[in-house]
Amino acid sequence: MKAREVIFLNSAFFVLGFTFVFSMVGVLLQTVLSKASLEAVNTVRLIGGSVIVAFGLLIIASAKYAIPFFGVEHKIHVRKFRNSYVTSSVFGIAFALGWTPCVGAILGSVYTLAAVSPGLGFLYLMAFSLGLGIPFLIAGAFVSRVSGFLKRAGPFLRYFNTVSGVFLIAIGLLVVTNFIGVLQIFLNNVGPLGSLANPFGVRLGYIPGGGQMTKINVYVVVFGIIGIVIVAAALSALVSNQGSVPTDLSKVPNRGPAPNFQGIAAWINSPVLNLSQLRGKVVLVDFWTYSCINCIRTLPYLNAWYGRYGNNGLVIVGVHTPEFQFEKNYSNVLAAVKSLEIKYPVALDSGYATWNAYGNQYWPADYLIDKNGDIRDMHIGEGGYNATEMLIQALLQNAGYTIRAGITANSVNGTNVKFSQVGTPEIYVGYSTARLPIGNPQGFSPGQVVSYTLSGPMQNNTVYFSGKWYNAPDSVISAGSDSKLFLIYKAKNANVVAQGNSSLIIVKLDGKNLSQTYLGSDLVLRDGAASASISSARLYNIVGAPSYGWHVLEIIASPGFRLYTFTFG
Repeated sequence: MKAREVIFLNSAFFVLGFTFVFSMVGVLLQTVLSKASLEAVNTVRLIGGSVIVAFGLLIIASAKYAIPFFGVEHKIHVRKFRNSYVTSSVFGIAFALGWTPCVGAILGSVYTLAAVSPGLGFLYLMAFSLGLGIPFLIAGAFVSRVSGFLKRAGPFLRYFNTVSGVFLIAIGLLVVTNFIGVLQIFLNNVGPLGSLANPFGVRLGYIPGGGQMTKINVYVVVFGIIGIVIVAAALSALVSNQGSVPTDLSKVPNRGPAPNFQGIAAWINSPVLNLSQLRGKVVLVDFWTYSCINCIRTLPYLNAWYGRYGNNGLVIVGVHTPEFQFEKNYSNVLAAVKSLEIKYPVALDSGYATWNAYGNQYWPADYLIDKNGDIRDMHIGEGGYNATEMLIQALLQNAGYTIRAGITANSVNGTNVKFSQVGTPEIYVGYSTARLPIGNPQGFSPGQVVSYTLSGPMQNNTVYFSGKWYNAPDSVISAGSDSKLFLIYKAKNANVVAQGNSSLIIVKLDGKNLSQTYLGSDLVLRDGAASASISSARLYNIVGAPSYGWHVLEIIASPGFRLYTFTFG
């Protein structure tokens, strides 16, 4: 099965999971409230309409101010799981029960609308699920294009919170005044809308005070909410941490006290630190792991900030939380810290204690903490360096430090990736960690050496093996003199996270030996072939092309080469 099909089917089962929960709530509302008296329904209508107006005001206010307990996002992080549609459905159910960012207020409004129209609870919640599911299905079908769109559109999507709030206030006022029922009856009987809405005369519901609810009436209210869900919830929530950050601290949300460092196995470049002894300073907590290419690309900026502000009130703590087992090894982390020239303190969070205390689930993720020990900003992933540095400066000035003008990030020789041009996601190859199936018909055989053969045309973004490979939970290991692998990918640079026993790999691109123009930084040219001796467990850059494009990657590996994942940029 193609990679895109697997992603789409997992998205579909995820949508089915939360649709089940929402629709069951709708059935419950319909069963209970359809038996209530007209007076009781009118009371619910008045209270519910007021609640919708309040939700609208909260959404508008949350775009500018930090509101306690509002817009708190509860996330599930499962680092390793086997591909399963049942798992996707279970995640969908958990999503419906626990997801609250932005959608919390909108979902509450949909519940209220369902409550004040007793016969329509099921339809409202089903329509809401459809609207909420559309972005996931689109993202599943066109994952790389959607990712690129979100990166480009991020700075503009935040304004839809205000639009969402105004929309909900309007709906709430319609409910309170009961004008929504008059509007529904009007649309049911006037012009072509009435005949188009209900060509078969199907009675879909009941409005207090008389009148029928037809299909068009449901769409007028519900699909407006669907539009808000799609734009304000699915898109705005995904990019809420990107873009500019206000440097007027009165406009910067206070996210509450930062958790202290917990369960730290060892410290590098520093004695033991705790946040209480850092009061009065500005602290940047950076969750990272040394084989993560996204983390590596942020390090030049962190190093530059530490060099400029480290003696003037800024403390950076790199909380190293491992993705792979080898990243728990102190010697490996120490070697990486030296190789990457990191001078600021690094804490080894091998048991995920600090990670869990922050409720984090991303590499990299940065938390900015003010002089009082409160979190003032969170940034996920790469980018936004100028905005982050400006906020660092504002926090330092607020703490009483004198900061000279200028932005250090402008002079950093960093790597700027055009994510819209990267058409291949990170690809894991362990039988427990793989998110997509491999292209070979043999598939995975846990704990076994498999003699892989190639058959049929290769699909994009799918790994194909040839020869003998051992299937480990988090990796594959070359087990013969004929071990090869192939991958059609779209990117500029290609990397592997790997280790070996001085295992030799030869890398080819598009069926040819790599030229100097495409040579990765960890490869050397010997006798016309691009090769590398793989020993320590880390990230290796194997292709450094001059531009983005589709390529066929081939790796010929000697025995003992252990591959964990591919990453691209």
